[in-house]
Amino acid sequence: MKDEQEVESWTCESCKKIFREQESKILECERCESHYCAKCVRISDSEYEFMTARKDIHWFCEECDKKVTQGLRIEKDIELMILAVEQKLQVFTTSMEIKFRDLEEKWEKKMSENVSKFIEDSDSRITKLERELKTLNGRVVKAGDEVNTLRKEIDQQFMSNDKDIENVALRVRTVEQKIEEKVDTAWANVAAKHVNESLGVVAEEVQDIGKRIEETKKARIEEEKKEARRNNIILYRVPESEAETAAERSEEDKKFCEKLMTGLEIGAVPEDIKKVIRLGRRDQDRPRPILVELTNRHIKNLVMESLFKLRSMQAKFQGIGVAHDMTKKEREECKELVLEAKAKSTGEWMYLVRGAPGQMKIIQVRRR
Repeated sequence: MKDEQEVESWTCESCKKIFREQESKILECERCESHYCAKCVRISDSEYEFMTARKDIHWFCEECDKKVTQGLRIEKDIELMILAVEQKLQVFTTSMEIKFRDLEEKWEKKMSENVSKFIEDSDSRITKLERELKTLNGRVVKAGDEVNTLRKEIDQQFMSNDKDIENVALRVRTVEQKIEEKVDTAWANVAAKHVNESLGVVAEEVQDIGKRIEETKKARIEEEKKEARRNNIILYRVPESEAETAAERSEEDKKFCEKLMTGLEIGAVPEDIKKVIRLGRRDQDRPRPILVELTNRHIKNLVMESLFKLRSMQAKFQGIGVAHDMTKKEREECKELVLEAKAKSTGEWMYLVRGAPGQMKIIQVRRR
């Protein structure tokens, strides 16, 4: 029944009067949802009509108005604080980037000086060893000349003795001949022993110097190989292009690398990539690794430090592997460390190999 239906009503929180008519001039607080009549809050009819006709006017009761005003003031203060913190953070970030760049330049300069010094020292040592080898070769030649001179003197002495003995009687000649044979044998044995000992010592010295020269050359070649690879990275499991020409395939590989650098968000530009080449012959079963030569070591370090971002990038980047470009000796050292780490990994602990080439070490981590 119509008269049994519940009629909506409002109670003024100030005068406690109940209003049921739709035309009643009642205001609702937008915060606490309490109701107040226009008379209690001292609002004229024209003001009421103006407020209710506008959608952009908000009304709060006296208590809530204080809290809302305070909240707006606090919100503004917080915004100002956030802005100040962001400005300080920007200044700090810029300062740290400048300091990091300076440290990177100083480190690269120091490494370049050390490498240059090492190469100069190596050249000096090789030159010195070559001079020593030349000196020893001279000593060998001199020793050979001395042996020949000694033999000539012995031969001349025996010839002189032969002339003197011919004037002696046959019997005395026979005795002298026997004596000469014994003396000849003794002198020959002494001379041969002396020569053999001298030649043996010289040969050992020559062999030792040759070995030292070879080791120094190998160390210098290894250092030059390391220096040539310092700015390089190797990409694994990157699908090969199906383009017809080698130039088109190479261009697609380069674009893939540029997109990878952009996705890592390290501030790199296409000009930071110096060269992109595939290693080895094409294989239908698996893609060849990609050698990426970068312009400087700073960009390479940023790439290696940002590899954790691969997990959140596009699917085509999530499955690739990125590693340092190492020499054969460094790869062998890394392989030995990996085998050692696998042998140690038991129970709740596992061992991993971490670090740059030449500075790799085994670290201990708890299994997840």
